[in-house]
Amino acid sequence: MHMLNGTKLVLVSPLIGTWSSVLHALQGLQGHPESGCLWETYINKILSLPELSFRSTTHDRTIYSGVFEGEPILLLRQVDDFALACRRESTAKAVYDFIGKALQQPNEAQPPFTYLGLLSDYNGVDVHQTADYIELTSAGYIDRLLRSHGWDTPSLHESSDDRSAPLPVDAVDRLYQSPAGPSEGSPEHADLCASQGFSYRTLLGELLYAYITCRPDIGYAVVTLSKFASAPHAYHYSCLKGSPGTPHNLSLDPSLPPFPSIPSPLQLTGYVDAAHANDLRNRCSTTGFVLNGGAIAYRSNTQTVTATSSTEAEFIAAVSAAKTAKYLRAVLHELSLPQLSPTPIHIDNVSAIQIINARKPTERSRHIDIQAFAIQDWKDNGDILMHHIPGVINPSDSLTKPTGWVLHSRHCRRIMGHYYC
Repeated sequence: MHMLNGTKLVLVSPLIGTWSSVLHALQGLQGHPESGCLWETYINKILSLPELSFRSTTHDRTIYSGVFEGEPILLLRQVDDFALACRRESTAKAVYDFIGKALQQPNEAQPPFTYLGLLSDYNGVDVHQTADYIELTSAGYIDRLLRSHGWDTPSLHESSDDRSAPLPVDAVDRLYQSPAGPSEGSPEHADLCASQGFSYRTLLGELLYAYITCRPDIGYAVVTLSKFASAPHAYHYSCLKGSPGTPHNLSLDPSLPPFPSIPSPLQLTGYVDAAHANDLRNRCSTTGFVLNGGAIAYRSNTQTVTATSSTEAEFIAAVSAAKTAKYLRAVLHELSLPQLSPTPIHIDNVSAIQIINARKPTERSRHIDIQAFAIQDWKDNGDILMHHIPGVINPSDSLTKPTGWVLHSRHCRRIMGHYYC
């Protein structure tokens, strides 16, 4: 099954106006508050026509499934950019031709829809398709990022050793103990930006996009460094740029051997971890989880409540992972890929497992919000099942704390699915 790309060139909205004065708008006004809603309504009417019969999933309106001329196909729509997964290119051309003709207005000579062939990139993400797997990378985006900052060629003082992690192991204490830098908008802040050679928020946003698209390995670093964006110190700039090491390591893959166990790519598998009280401002914990090797969903974020124990922190993290697993199970069910068994979620805290699997709350867990205990019902309903995994091989560990190059590289290979290649 291959993915092929298409894009719409002209936005067409329905009739607007009154009975006495009707204006036929051939193009939606860019930036108009209703243009997005009008476009979604309009394109969904076309996609749901009997000839296509596309149906979006309940929990994600951008993912569609349907049958065209007897062939099951999947469609991803981001506003007016389309990616189609089908077995034959002729099917993609026929579907796009139908959509283009449905969009075409009487005064248009050509359909306002372009077929771009086999999908190689989509919204800044590189797509490499083979007979065995489809690889998503941000290598092209990162290359452009480096060139925009003049970092595409390493300087003489930079090390060529690629054995570095996004943050040094001792970074947590130094990040929080470093004095606050000058406030944004002040002359001192402008001088600091000039001396460092880049804007802190600009680079932070660029790395954030790489993280949310397909670079979970830099998640903890980006999330942690974002906390100092309003008044960064010189050390925060140094960590953001890639110290220790160089920003060129963003485009390098970890090189440790893969794990021997390979789960089925169609079976959801989760890994979750929590680092207790490592936000030194208010002693909140950090949640990290990933679903499947070759991650299809992941998160690294600071918990909103202060956990009073590591068990509570791990329990809260498990709830976050289980909610995402339930969401993905619902999407896969509507795409005719139902999960026939509970989704295994691996965690390294035995007490949290007992609270969830065996309904054995302790005195130290009685104060946790009642709604979090819904995870016990999800386990009883057969949606999830908690499993123990030693912390040293838990790949989500790198989403909660700096782990050093050896562990970070090992975890990244599992998170990013390199062992499938």
